[in-house]
Amino acid sequence: MEITAQAVCDLRMYNSAKAMEKISKIKDVVLLLVPKDMDDETRAAYAAIEKKNVASEIEVDNDYSPLIFNGDTEITDASLPDGESVVIVNGNARIFRLSPGKTAKVTVNGNLLYDIRSKSQIQIISANGDVKAVNFDKLVELPRIAVLTPNLLREDPETLYQGSRLVLIPSLHVQAQGTVSGRRIIADRSVQNSALKLNARQIYYRDGVPSDVCIKHDLDKLRISAGFLEQISGQLICTDIRHIIIEKSVTPELLREKVLLMSNIHHIKATKKTFDAAQLLAEDVEIISK
Repeated sequence: MEITAQAVCDLRMYNSAKAMEKISKIKDVVLLLVPKDMDDETRAAYAAIEKKNVASEIEVDNDYSPLIFNGDTEITDASLPDGESVVIVNGNARIFRLSPGKTAKVTVNGNLLYDIRSKSQIQIISANGDVKAVNFDKLVELPRIAVLTPNLLREDPETLYQGSRLVLIPSLHVQAQGTVSGRRIIADRSVQNSALKLNARQIYYRDGVPSDVCIKHDLDKLRISAGFLEQISGQLICTDIRHIIIEKSVTPELLREKVLLMSNIHHIKATKKTFDAAQLLAEDVEIISK
């Protein structure tokens, strides 16, 4: 018997040499739970199993249930029992400071932030995603799509401004310090001369990033007309949209004036007169047609 392609594979039901011998191969498993009380024969049979692409193995008691957290989760001290816990994170999670006597062995499929003051109590078994240890007293958590406005900025170099999908940083008029982190950052060119450090997969510098923005995201279709753009007081950001249709009423000048960015778009349908302007405003766009 082969066991393949499982996030968590629990072998505690095979706690005998005869049962273990039925397993010939374990492949592509993130976390392998092994019975802690195996006798010598069972342990030898387990050792004989061929293992390939197994990220981590943990021995646990037969009556223990791993703690599984899905989606966006805050794991507080009260979330974990006293003693040792096996924690599986599927999504984005934050582990707050743990009290003495609590430890966690953590498998991450997503992103994890945990309080650095509990670093000795948290063991990262495997991670498929970003894992960061920070002082939560110096953490500024931002929305998935955020504008880093002056009221959020601090003069502490240990501050972490933690974003998710997109962080906009307008022109800085205060003395800001710390690190800005996220998947994608769009910053005013003045930020290059500041004490802020940027950490992201994609970093773009632009002239005149506004603090007043209208953000459209996670849509199947968006139609952009002249009337729609004229109602926007600042500038428009479009991200994570499947189809954008730029209507004939939109001039190239209006598009450049009112749209800051069209990013992570499957298809932009422009007109002949707005095609060149749309190309200049597009990043990570699969198709631009006219």
